[in-house]
Amino acid sequence: MATAKKAATKKPAAKKSSVKVAAAKTTKPKNVGFFSKKYDGDENILNFFKSPAFVGSLVAEIIGVFLLTIVILTTQASPLYALFGLLGISLAVYAFSGAHINPVITVGALVTRRISSIRAIFYLIAQVLGALLGYVVLSAFIGGAASVSPEAAAYGQAAPELWKIAVLPEGKEWFIFFVELLGAGIIGLFFARALKYKKSVFTFAITAGAGLFIALLLALTVAQWIGGGFALNPALAIALQAFSGDAHLGWALLVYVVAPLVGGIVGFWINDLIVLSGADQD
Repeated sequence: MATAKKAATKKPAAKKSSVKVAAAKTTKPKNVGFFSKKYDGDENILNFFKSPAFVGSLVAEIIGVFLLTIVILTTQASPLYALFGLLGISLAVYAFSGAHINPVITVGALVTRRISSIRAIFYLIAQVLGALLGYVVLSAFIGGAASVSPEAAAYGQAAPELWKIAVLPEGKEWFIFFVELLGAGIIGLFFARALKYKKSVFTFAITAGAGLFIALLLALTVAQWIGGGFALNPALAIALQAFSGDAHLGWALLVYVVAPLVGGIVGFWINDLIVLSGADQD
């Protein structure tokens, strides 16, 4: 009888624990929303440089943008080469910095509270330095190329030169603006979606690379139609001196800086809308 009573008293406890498990399953996840805090709140200027991991992340961003700049310039922004280039670069640096490799991604992650403002500022500086370094290194190699003889020039042979952003066509600036906006939006959306697969670095890299491929394909096609240029990366635009020469400074800043940064933010926001709507199901 005593044994039976003990067994009877244990059954309600089992039910109680099952209720707790059910309640745990139905608990809503924290930090849901556009501006929710999703990064380490202890990140600040006082402790950043005490961490070797942070310094390593900056070096990774410099190297990543440096390599991507080389890929873009040597292949004249070929979408296919950019896809494979970003795939390899992401696999190499993701563990260190998250493989932003573009101010579009960093600003989008900042506005949607995925990284701190301090980290974002230093990432942006590192990305510009990486792009400038890539341009300088390739320019040095171009400077060492043999000059083209008059006979060879007569047969159409030209001296090697780096790919450049075409001058903004007068009267068609808004076309390039929206190409940069839409292209960066695609890059931002695909990167934000790729974060879902961050436990599988290859899946993350191929998803982010696919976004760059589609964005470059769109930008390259439209640029050929209207005779304009594109960058889809403010750091690359700075390295290629898109704000000098015949380009109007105001238009150049609007097209090559404002448009892609806004596009990247919109891409991250669209991803968050998908998540908040509940349509993002495993």
